[in-house]
Amino acid sequence: MTYPTYLKRSFIDLQEGAGQSERVCCKDFLKINMQTIQLKEENRTATLQKEGYVIMPVLSKVQIEKLRRIFYAYHQQDLEGFYATTHLEDTAIKKELSDQITAVVKPLAQQYFKNMTLLGGAFIAKYPGPKGVLPLHQDWNIVDEQKARSYNMWIPLLDVTQDNGAIKILPKSHTKQHNFRGPGIPSLFREIPEIVDKQMTTLEMKAGEALLYDHALWHFSPANHSDTVRLCVVLGVIPKDIDLKYYCSKDDKVAEYDCYPNFFFDHKAETGADHLSFNRYVAQNNAPMTADDFYKIYTEAPIQKKRKRWFHFFSK
Repeated sequence: MTYPTYLKRSFIDLQEGAGQSERVCCKDFLKINMQTIQLKEENRTATLQKEGYVIMPVLSKVQIEKLRRIFYAYHQQDLEGFYATTHLEDTAIKKELSDQITAVVKPLAQQYFKNMTLLGGAFIAKYPGPKGVLPLHQDWNIVDEQKARSYNMWIPLLDVTQDNGAIKILPKSHTKQHNFRGPGIPSLFREIPEIVDKQMTTLEMKAGEALLYDHALWHFSPANHSDTVRLCVVLGVIPKDIDLKYYCSKDDKVAEYDCYPNFFFDHKAETGADHLSFNRYVAQNNAPMTADDFYKIYTEAPIQKKRKRWFHFFSK
């Protein structure tokens, strides 16, 4: 049986020896050789590592109202579609808003983490109307994901439902493949978003709850069909003492750069890495995934039907 390229790419070489490679599934790799976020409640850590996300109550009504006042002090006119303060041209205001968000959230979030480093925050507003769709994607790699994991902490400042643009996620998708993501690197799911959508879960949340999710988790959010702005804050989270990376397309290859926390505030990260130190080129097949590949890698039922053949493949 010939296995597709994507199926082969869903396994990672852990070590080389005697001309052979020991291969394990990505989900086992997370447990064996990764620096990951550790939460004070072990069951939450287990959920985060297995499912790729966990939801926790973080902000009170007082903090929610404080953050809303901060946002509207800087945004007195209505906008449209999907808006994030990370896209502001004024880097000073962008950093100022980040600092204010962090000052509110950090003391409360620290109650849940053992080894957290916050990378700054931003406001995300989804205005009513059809232009607010955030397409299916994974967030950029900001660490070497063969050594560590990185996360977003996404906190709505009002209740979120399917009607006003709640996040939809593909559970466990962070364990299925190791890939590189960044400016100019095409999405693997770019030709099959409707197929992927059928496998996704909508996360309806209360105001002040925090969704902590792995950057490799596939997600998107639909349009806001309500008459109220869906306002949230989001903060980058990494384990302590982890080196940051930046990946982008360069000369038809994927380039890796050493990065630093303020890069995303000091510069337009979408436009390139002129201010960073080049590290290496990394290999990646950027061909779009087919529906057949998706079902084989990302869904459980087809795997169970072919259990005997999979066992034969693993035993080679």
